[in-house]
Amino acid sequence: MLPTISLFSDQEKSLIESLLTSHTSDQRSWLGGFLSGPARVHSMPVAIPSGSTETPLSVYCGTESGNSEALADRAVKAAKKQGFQAKAINLAEVTPGELVKVS
Repeated sequence: MLPTISLFSDQEKSLIESLLTSHTSDQRSWLGGFLSGPARVHSMPVAIPSGSTETPLSVYCGTESGNSEALADRAVKAAKKQGFQAKAINLAEVTPGELVKVS
């Protein structure tokens, strides 16, 4: 499953391959997102146009591992620095009817 040339020793490759082959493709996909999430959160620049202190901004996120919540919190922090009245909202706490009102 892993390429012959990689950053892992033969023992590490064997361990990773045994772990990956014993799980479903959905589980491997989730794990891939989970492992890549923290690196992306800390390396992505956030570009937000300036707003006034009265411009509301809601950042919605849905998360199981916490990656999107961390990204939403980072976006809210950056938006507040730009003058927005920003807040993060977990989609698990919102009904579809409330989302219709927002759009």
